[in-house]
Parts: sequence; C-alpha cells; structure tokens
Amino acid sequence: LPPFDQKVRYLPSNLWNAFLPLPFLFVQVHLLLRYPPSRTLAYRWSIVPLVTLLSIRAGFAFHFDFEGEGQGSGRAQHLNFGLGVYAIYAISKSLEWGSSTVRPHLKVSGGRRRRRRSHDQVERSAPDQNPTLPTFYPGTWTPLELDMMLNMRGIGWEWGLPSSPPCQPVRTLSREQRNAWTVRRIRSFCLVYLLCDLLDSAVKNVDLNPAAGFERGGSVWLARQGVLGPLGPPCLVISLGFMVYAAIQAGNCLLGFLSVSILRDSPDRWEPLPFDRPWSATSLRELWTFRWHQIFRRCFLRLAHDPVRNLLSRKIGRSGARFAAVAAVFIYSALLHDWGQAAMVEGQGMWPTKTGAFFVLQGAGTLAEHGFQAWSGRRVGGILGWIWVYTWMTWTGLL
Repeated sequence: LPPFDQKVRYLPSNLWNAFLPLPFLFVQVHLLLRYPPSRTLAYRWSIVPLVTLLSIRAGFAFHFDFEGEGQGSGRAQHLNFGLGVYAIYAISKSLEWGSSTVRPHLKVSGGRRRRRRSHDQVERSAPDQNPTLPTFYPGTWTPLELDMMLNMRGIGWEWGLPSSPPCQPVRTLSREQRNAWTVRRIRSFCLVYLLCDLLDSAVKNVDLNPAAGFERGGSVWLARQGVLGPLGPPCLVISLGFMVYAAIQAGNCLLGFLSVSILRDSPDRWEPLPFDRPWSATSLRELWTFRWHQIFRRCFLRLAHDPVRNLLSRKIGRSGARFAAVAAVFIYSALLHDWGQAAMVEGQGMWPTKTGAFFVLQGAGTLAEHGFQAWSGRRVGGILGWIWVYTWMTWTGLL
C-alpha cells in the first residue's frame, strides 16, 4: 500500500479497482450454492487470499475526492470511511463463504426453523436438504448469487433476520397494497431525511459547534465554547448518533422505494427497515441486538460469536464462553469501524483508536447488564434502563 498522502484518487478511468473483489466473491457464492459444499471447499478457501488482497487495495490504496484538493479537503470523507468498511466486510464474507460446509437455505413459509445451537454446529450436522436452488431469487429476475452477495441482512434466507418475511411461496400483492407500501416508504424517507438535514445543519452551526468553523473539524469538547456551554458536547454526541440512524434509514427507504416502484421488486425484500426505534431501547442488549441496524449481524455471529463460544465452552463453561463470545462481537465491531476510520484519517494506520474503544465499551456495558441480571435476578429495563442507555451511550460517545 502507498503512504496515506500518496493514495491515488478514484476517477472514472480507475474506478474498476474498487469492484475487483466482487467477481471472485461471486464465484465463491456460486460454488457454495450450486455444488455440494464438500467438493468445493478447497476451491472456495483458495479464493480468500485473493479477495483479501484486492479488498485491502481497493479500500486503502485509493481515495475519493470530489473537489480535487486532496483527501482531507475533498469533501468525500464519508465515502472514504465506507471504503475501509467495504474492505473488511468483503474479507469477512469471503472467509464466511470460503469456510461454509453446508449451502444456505431459503426461508420458506411454514417451514420448521432449525434450532440454533451455533452456525458451526448446524453446518457440521445438518444434511443438505435443499440440493437444487432456483436460478433467480423467487419472484424476481435477480440471480440468486447476486442476491446473496448484496442482501446484507439475509432477508428471505434462513440465516437472515428472524423478523424478515419468507421468500417462498412468493406473495402476490395487489396494486393497492403496493401503492400503500410505497406511500409508507416515501413518508418514512421524508421524515428521516428531514431529521438528518436538521441535525446536519445544527452540527455545522458554528454557534453550537465552533469546531465546524475549522476546515478539518476539531474536538467534540470545543462545543463547550458554543451557546449550549457544558451541554454542548453531549448534545453534539446525541445529534451525531441520530444522524447515523437517519442517514442509513433514509438510504434504505429510498432504495426500497426505487426498487419496488421502478424495478417492480417485491416489498417483502425490503422488510423490515434497518432500525426499530433505537431511541426507545431500555437496555444496551436490546439496543444492539434488536433495535440498531443488523447489517453486520451475520459476520458478527459467524466469525466472532460462534467460534469463540464453541472454542471456550468446554474450557471455561457455558456462561464464561457466552461472556467471551459477546466480547468478541464488540471487538470485531471495533476493528470494523477502526478500519473504516483508517481509510479516512491520516496517521492512524491499523492501530486501535478511541472509536474502537467506544465499541469495546459497548460490550463491557452489555456484559455488565448480564452480570447485574445474574446478581439480582432482574433484567435491566424500564425508565431506569432507558436513562442508563442514554447515559452510557453519551459518556462513551464523548470519547
């Protein structure tokens, strides 16, 4: 990789470098879906190093810059953060698809869902009960391989969100039902986009946030010099947290609306929305397990939670292994966000940062809730739990 200040700017002529990992990921998925997994395991493993190298290059050897003034001043740092996350996500999916020993199953209405012991144990014991998968995702013209690559939450797949609707049998919706769905999505998009725009305006207001007056921003603590005084930093942290929610929710609403109204996609492929009212969470476990977006859920389970739990359950007991598995998930999340930041911030490299510490501390808070329940016999919840969530998130966010 070149030094940070010598990264190549992405232009239309070299943008193909960003997509180089995708054909190899497609081949991995194709081998997993269309052939007995035991016969293709070695081939799929052999692709992992290639995807890893190409992904790191795509994320860290190039940068986006809208204005041609260099990465730090080119007003595209959100895309550069995305490049780093894209790199580690592609590597994670390649590891998952390269190591799978049973092909994924589509979610069928009325089917009996296998009891989840762990992903690894299910893969070792479950027979291949669905040897022939359809060419296209049911009810669409999307190749099944492409859907599995892009369907980050696994909607319509048995490994995906438990709350997502099944993909078979294909549900036929009337014109009135489709129109009602698109109206709901437009309404949701307008609300969350307006929220994002209002918060963005507040965060960029120098009276509220003096750091907004500097070309490259500044410490959150500078907000104490704004009109809100000591309340400035925590208000800024809460605003930024809600902006993350609003931006992702708005993007999903818009993509869903365009896919259903123009490409005639099924609304079921866009249910549920990524977030489920995260502001109403009354425990950290509820926030991170159910109410926050579940885009990386499969990676967290397959590559962090289950391997650690399986490895340690016989050595330190089930309770200790469960604690270690939860910690592993948040350490993995810290790595993912640190890699995103490494593609954006000069001088950071791949070392842990305060951003990573924030996510590790979310694991510590979640484990503290488990400990409280074991000690008191009561779950964290109610109004006190809600206060606890906001206090913990704000304090750790100030890092």
